[in-house]
Amino acid sequence: MANRNTLHKDRLGKFIAYLDAQGIAHRPGKGTWQVLQVMTKHAGWQCIHSRMNMPEHYTIQDQLYPLVREFINYSRIDETLGEIVEREVTLDQLNFKLDLILEHLHIRAQ
Repeated sequence: MANRNTLHKDRLGKFIAYLDAQGIAHRPGKGTWQVLQVMTKHAGWQCIHSRMNMPEHYTIQDQLYPLVREFINYSRIDETLGEIVEREVTLDQLNFKLDLILEHLHIRAQ
């Protein structure tokens, strides 16, 4: 069987970068419908396919599902951490401005 709605087409580039970072071999697909082939530990080369009737998602073989799921979970954690870092930077900037205001008010009060 194949999974037809797990890997969104917008995430293929990030998925390939994830494979590179993990040292997982991959190569271009063959023919019209294969998009990418990925080497798995226990099942050899597995394919990601494009489909005409599902323009926003790729079809992945069941043997690839754990790897794609791991990538999606990693991506969500990475995006969440990115949001946290952005908010901390914003809070730091706000705290700096607040300190300046309080310092200015303290000088005026004396």
